Formats: sequence, C-alpha cells, structure tokens
Amino acid sequence: MFGAAFRDDEPLEMTDLFASMHNGASPNGRLIVGLYLNMMVTPNRSESYLIDVARGETTTFIVPGSIATSAWDVNPRGDIVGVFRDAALVFHGFVRTDAGFTPIDVPGATATRAFGINARGDVVGSYVLGGVTHGFQAVRVR
Repeated sequence: MFGAAFRDDEPLEMTDLFASMHNGASPNGRLIVGLYLNMMVTPNRSESYLIDVARGETTTFIVPGSIATSAWDVNPRGDIVGVFRDAALVFHGFVRTDAGFTPIDVPGATATRAFGINARGDVVGSYVLGGVTHGFQAVRVR
C-alpha cells in the first residue's frame, strides 16, 4: 500500500514509503500529510510525513518520545495536526508548527485525537471521557 493523491483522475503525488496513507492536504494541494510504517526501527512504528508537492520534497517526522505518530491534516501555512501514542499507550493530539510540537489533551480525557486544522489554526478532533467519544473544536488564541 502506498499513498497517492489524484486530481481529475491524474496522479498528483505518490510516495514510495512502505504501507503509507495520505490523510490530508492543504486546500491548494501543495502540502500533503500522512503516515507510513517504518520497518527500519525495532519495534516497527507508525511515523508521519509531509510532502511539499511544489518542491518535490518529502519530510518524515515523529513526535519526540512517541511510539507512534500519525499526521491527519495540514493547513496552507504548513501547520500539521495528528495523533501520537506515548510509552504508556495513551493517545494524544498534536499540532506541529514552525515552533515545534504542542500536545493537545482534553482535561480528564483518557484519549485525545486531532484530525483537522483550518487556515486560522483552529483544530477539530475527538476525545474519550467516561468511555464515551466526543468531538471538540480548539480555537487558536492569537
């Protein structure tokens, strides 16, 4: 399985990263994010990538200290949101900007996941509280 993006039935961008999946793209399609299985580390782990289509560059990354990182969306500015799992096997959301990684955790939740980000930097996702999954929107404070 390899990630691929199409426009008007024409291939736009593909990756040769093993077991990869494109999850999100900026509205103009210039930036694409996803995840892949890194089989070069033990144990194997899910890692993320950012493709800059205009530059033809693919950058891989993980949240520092995580055992799995999954990028889900990217905005036109290049801010990325996703999910990471820590050594205690807990899921957390994250935002990656030029300043680095910021974890997202809903207070009291047993798991938080970030799935979308808009051009302003507002984030949407889900969290589990009391065994029930809920949605959230985090508005970026300026």
